Amino acid sequence: MKNIFRSCLIIFWLFFASNVHAETLTGVVRSVIHQKSKSFSLDMPPTVRVYVNSATQFEAVQGRASFEEVREGSNLEVEAKPQNSGTYIATRIKILGELKPISSDDKKFDVKLNQSFFIKVGQQAVVTDSSKPLKIQALRFINTLCREGAVCEGEGDVGMRMKVFYNGDKDEIMLTSKDSRKPYNPIKVEILGHELQLIESGEDVILMVVREL
Repeated sequence: MKNIFRSCLIIFWLFFASNVHAETLTGVVRSVIHQKSKSFSLDMPPTVRVYVNSATQFEAVQGRASFEEVREGSNLEVEAKPQNSGTYIATRIKILGELKPISSDDKKFDVKLNQSFFIKVGQQAVVTDSSKPLKIQALRFINTLCREGAVCEGEGDVGMRMKVFYNGDKDEIMLTSKDSRKPYNPIKVEILGHELQLIESGEDVILMVVREL
């Protein structure tokens, strides 16, 4: 009798452990690795790393999907289990749509909230679906990290100084990461009712995203 009770207790504990920690995450994919580790960074915010395996199920609004259809800008609903490392393992992924990153050579271009975009000195990004248009003017690229050509090691800052215009108000901000082109931790600035986040810095350009607070 004791053995039966012990077996039932173990089965219940295993069932409980496998289901209690499942979470539903929704956000936009900022980067994806289709080979080897098979994972992606999901910007909810914050940005978290999500891994897939052979048991992960995929679907789209119109039917079935696959991991190959997960791209930068994909808007996802993910059922996943958190790991001790702070990452997640996905059990189910639903592709809801796409917000592809914007890369433009125009002096002025439009973007949407939660849509990542590249911006360099002299360009102005206009967030069109905010309550009122938010304008971001790139003023000066900052790079004290890469001092010898493309070698970016050691200590230093890299990012952009920008001027932000909204509803008749304006202000200047510095959006920079320390000691790395890609921030180790989320770099965010709250300004004029919006949150601006640095995703990564290039040689003379940054990748960023805007959210409404």
